Amino acid sequence: MKVITVGRLKGNDVVIDNDDRVSRHHLQIVQMDDGTFHLIDFGSTNGTYINGNRVQGEVVLDEGDFVRIGDTMLPWTTYFEPGFVSQAQVGVEETASVTKDSKDSKDSKVESPVAESQSSASNPFAILGFIFAFILSPLGLVFSILGLLKGKKNGKLKGLAVAGLIISIVALTVLTIVVYIVYFAASMY
Repeated sequence: MKVITVGRLKGNDVVIDNDDRVSRHHLQIVQMDDGTFHLIDFGSTNGTYINGNRVQGEVVLDEGDFVRIGDTMLPWTTYFEPGFVSQAQVGVEETASVTKDSKDSKDSKVESPVAESQSSASNPFAILGFIFAFILSPLGLVFSILGLLKGKKNGKLKGLAVAGLIISIVALTVLTIVVYIVYFAASMY
C-alpha cells in the first residue's frame, strides 16, 4: 500500500503552495495492495473534484479520472510511477514545492511531477472556440460587405447587410479583447 498526501503545507508528499484554494492538508490518494486507488478528501473547504463532480470522503479512482483541487489539476497517476520522490521524504532545502517559480528553476534538486494550475489558455475548447470565432466573424464581415456592394437598392436587403456588418465588427472587437485578457493579461500573474 502506498499513500500520497496533497496540500498547501510542506510535509505533504505533493505541495501546492501557489493555489490559495488548496487546503493545508487537502487529500490523500492511496494505492491499495490490490492495485486500486482510493482518494480521501480531508473535508477541504473548496472541495475536491473528480471529472468535474465534487466528491467528499473516500472514493475509488480510475486511472483515466481527472482530479482537481482549487484551480489545480493533479497529475495523480504520476505520483505512483517509479522514480517519484515524495517531497515529505527529502530535506527542506531539497523540496521542490509546486510553485510557478520552482517549476522553471534549474536549481531544483528534486525532479517530481508538478501539479499545474489550469487556466483557460490551456483549455483546448477555449482555444478552438476562439479559432472558429475568428474564422466565422471575418467571413460574416466579408459577406456583409459583398451584400452591400452587390445588393439591390432594396432597403430590407441593404439593412440586413448593414446589420451583419455591425455584428461582425462587434464580434471581432469583443474577441480581440477576450483573447488579450486570456493570453496576455493572465500570463502576467
